[in-house]
Amino acid sequence: MIKTDIVIIDSGVSTHDNYEKENCKGFGFSVENENLVITQDFEDRLGHGTAIFSIIRKYVPKADIFVIKIFNISNEISEKCLLMALEYVRDNISCKVVNMSFGIRNCINERELEQVCFELNAKGIILVSAFDNDGAISFPAAFNCVIGVDGDSNCKKPFDFEYVEGSIVNIRAKGGIQRVKWKNNKTAIIGGSSFACAYVSAYVSQMILDERHPMRLHDVLCELKKVAIKIYHNESNVLDYEGVSCNIIMQSISIFPFSKEMHAIARFNGHFGFKIDSIYDVRQSGRVGANTNNILGLNDGNGFTIIDVCDIELENIDCMVLGHLEEINNLVGRDLRKDIILSCINRNVNVYSFDSLDYCRMLFENNQCSVFWPSVKGNIVPQNSFGKLYGILKPIVGVWGTSSCQGKFTLQLILKELFEKSGYNIGCIGTEPHSLLFGMDYVYPMGYNSTVYVDDKEAICLINEMLHNLCYEKELILVGSQANTIPYNFLNTSVYNSNQNSFLLGTQPDAIVLCINLHDKIQYIKNTIKYIEGLTNGTVIGLVVFPLTTTCDWTNIFNSKRAISQEEYDDFAHDINSELGINLYKLGIHQDMINLEKAIINYFT
Repeated sequence: MIKTDIVIIDSGVSTHDNYEKENCKGFGFSVENENLVITQDFEDRLGHGTAIFSIIRKYVPKADIFVIKIFNISNEISEKCLLMALEYVRDNISCKVVNMSFGIRNCINERELEQVCFELNAKGIILVSAFDNDGAISFPAAFNCVIGVDGDSNCKKPFDFEYVEGSIVNIRAKGGIQRVKWKNNKTAIIGGSSFACAYVSAYVSQMILDERHPMRLHDVLCELKKVAIKIYHNESNVLDYEGVSCNIIMQSISIFPFSKEMHAIARFNGHFGFKIDSIYDVRQSGRVGANTNNILGLNDGNGFTIIDVCDIELENIDCMVLGHLEEINNLVGRDLRKDIILSCINRNVNVYSFDSLDYCRMLFENNQCSVFWPSVKGNIVPQNSFGKLYGILKPIVGVWGTSSCQGKFTLQLILKELFEKSGYNIGCIGTEPHSLLFGMDYVYPMGYNSTVYVDDKEAICLINEMLHNLCYEKELILVGSQANTIPYNFLNTSVYNSNQNSFLLGTQPDAIVLCINLHDKIQYIKNTIKYIEGLTNGTVIGLVVFPLTTTCDWTNIFNSKRAISQEEYDDFAHDINSELGINLYKLGIHQDMINLEKAIINYFT
């Protein structure tokens, strides 16, 4: 067992500076054919490791330091080599502090790396790691068992520290431009979180070596907080009723009203773990007594007869799903939402609402039934992350659209079902308020009557964290956006959709399917494609046309819908292919949907 005080994992140390005479020993590590190769060569041919060593040596002059060289002049860190190096430290070295002045953005073996860091921490070893210099979330710094260090220009002195609560970042330190020792007895003027990390390791080593009793990670962080020149406080306060995931268990539901958003629930009834008991609406809608399949254009002979909401019954259900009710409340002249909620509370029936229920929260507080509405507020956004984002390793498919009422959510559900039938483990983020009812993992409700209450940068951080969480178990991630990706005109801010912009930046889809309508102008479709591809690294690989189009009366105002004729579809497909060179598919045509699934899979293989 090698005994030392500090282990530095880096690019080695320049022996031209006689560091071998200063209680410094080390190895060179590499991975060949999945095997760890250890050599006596820990000469620094880059300079980075020498700079880190010199900072730590300056402030902890009596410490024994062991250097493990894992990268060379390429400045590229092998994740496998780091993992094996840490395993070697765990099994063969007795030390107090491990300094890692680097970060891995796209960590394929994140769970394995976290586990070995956890085991080292359990042995009482303090791990200190730098975050990526470009501002990304990186590893091992982001692990809870590691002190994650970021550079900050406000930290001017070597031991100026800022303490961060409730964040993946723990400490901010001196990372600005500074003069440091480099290889071959030279110096360099350079900055970065690497050097901030070295100052933290030096201070931590001083504390531990001066203490008579062992210090655990919690003790070290408490001491760093005491000496911090600034503290970033954690203001997170997660509430009970809102969020982006829902724990309400539903087996039998009723829905009200049968508006556009409810069509998908009726269309996919029985596909996603719940069954519909009854569907309600108001007489004024003109839908009471109608069959849902006739409204949806389905010919399978099933469907539900829509019941007057005045005859509502709750005995046979465990959840009431309430759609957007603002217009209906205005139509009937009373708050139907509140009346139904009171009835549900009296019968211990759960409530899933599309709209916010903040205004009547007092009705259901301290009651046995569960009440949920999807909402995104600042209290669920990652705190004090300084804009850092995860690199997403899994492929992302995005469903976007040019306008409303074109089946974007339906297409997302169809693709989800097809991928799952093909054996893929799919992660899903939906932007419709009822996304969670269909087994989607998260909801980001930015559509009609949006309940998203965060600014653009907060939204991007939250969406990025959702994607990262899905990467652990999912093979493919499917996201669906809303209508009007770009405005039809720029004459009024009401047509600007900033939520679309932040959702696109946050998800960064690799392959995009764009939903369009027959009446969309080719130039508008082309501009939408340019915008999507310009704001991401993704590619629009297919267009899906809605099978219905609108008729116009003599005033040129859109009225009823009718099916697209085959001749219209063929002419449109020809124009699309001639102008854009992108395949066109018709929504709901089984073979077209199969072909689209194959096109997506082929894109990633």
